[in-house]
Amino acid sequence: MPMTIPPEGQTVEWKRSPGEWKEIVETCAAFATATGARRIIDDCLAAGLPEPEFETHPDYFRVIFRPKPLEELHAAVLALNERQQQVLDFVKQHGRITTADLQRLSNAPSRTARRDLQQLVKMGILRKRGQTRDACYEPN
Repeated sequence: MPMTIPPEGQTVEWKRSPGEWKEIVETCAAFATATGARRIIDDCLAAGLPEPEFETHPDYFRVIFRPKPLEELHAAVLALNERQQQVLDFVKQHGRITTADLQRLSNAPSRTARRDLQQLVKMGILRKRGQTRDACYEPN
């Protein structure tokens, strides 16, 4: 039975056998490749992001979005204070930072470290993962 793609914004729940799932995945992959891939690429480039990578597998397909290189972000943002620039350097080396890391790095009080990290999130440079003491900040 051929599959059709539901209209945009409509959610459909499919209960199918493994063989039918393979057909669904192939249909969705073909649809995304034929109609959506160019739009995804154009949207990324318009936002100043690198072109995404597309992977196809026998049972699924994947679109991998990459953030801007940290060097580009560092050069693009001129209004960073010294601690925030230290954050970017730290994240470039370690891949993430916590409030405690920034406190140790800059000898800043916890409130100041949190504020600096929150500002970087607000600027779209970092994203917060987790809550409270488990939170860390990664490149967005």
